[in-house]
Amino acid sequence: MDWAPNREVNVYPLSKKYTFALACRLFMSIKDFKHVAKVAHPFHLITSGLVSVPIDFLGVPFNHAKKGGKMLRDENDKGLNDMEISDKIVGLFLASFGSISATLTFVLNYLPEFLDVHDKTYWSVHTTNRNPKYFLDPEKFDPSRFGGKGPAPYTFVPFGGGPRLCPRKEYS
Repeated sequence: MDWAPNREVNVYPLSKKYTFALACRLFMSIKDFKHVAKVAHPFHLITSGLVSVPIDFLGVPFNHAKKGGKMLRDENDKGLNDMEISDKIVGLFLASFGSISATLTFVLNYLPEFLDVHDKTYWSVHTTNRNPKYFLDPEKFDPSRFGGKGPAPYTFVPFGGGPRLCPRKEYS
């Protein structure tokens, strides 16, 4: 929504918005963009005051952080200790949101300059399981390729149920 219609974008604010929405979905099951925006404001107030002088005057970052914390606690409807919930939520968001936003920004900034790195590091189940370097005629159904010693380590990534590995395991 925010990226595609634009010819040019300021990546860092958009990556922060994206990772915040993703954190809302993962940590609090919030999918509605209006609700994400409602939670974003107090969270940004809190983060702005995290490394500030702890003086509680109107208009200073510490004061904003206290207000943001109160706003998030007031949103709590789970019947748990408000302070514990808000501390855990802020901790989860800080651990995920800030560093991932910065990382995404750097990746998007430098990737066009180093496309060869992308080609060398890109991995997918499809490209691994169908690589002719490891499997002769990889598109052909040939169960005998798994006989004997089987494929070399890390050249075949099975997936599905039972004892097989899920490809998302590596991404997690």
